[in-house]
Amino acid sequence: MATTAHGTLNANEVASVAVESGRGGIVIVNRQQSGVIWVRLDGVDPQPEQPDTFAVYGAREFPVQSRRNQVIELDVRMLTDEAKQYSVEAY
Repeated sequence: MATTAHGTLNANEVASVAVESGRGGIVIVNRQQSGVIWVRLDGVDPQPEQPDTFAVYGAREFPVQSRRNQVIELDVRMLTDEAKQYSVEAY
């Protein structure tokens, strides 16, 4: 399992990235800096503008609550309406 992932999202296809976070959280970056990437952190496919689905326009930080030194595994799911490059970084 990675702490950093980079790639390209295909239009209208859900992409899944597994990351480990043990210190504080993750940052998701829409490297295109245009449009939106819809994100869920719980392994459920995102649906635009629905509860528990977050919009990432540029970069967005998500704190992860964990016990001290406990590694948290996250199944990050992303969706966009056009191809976009992304980065997911845990810290």
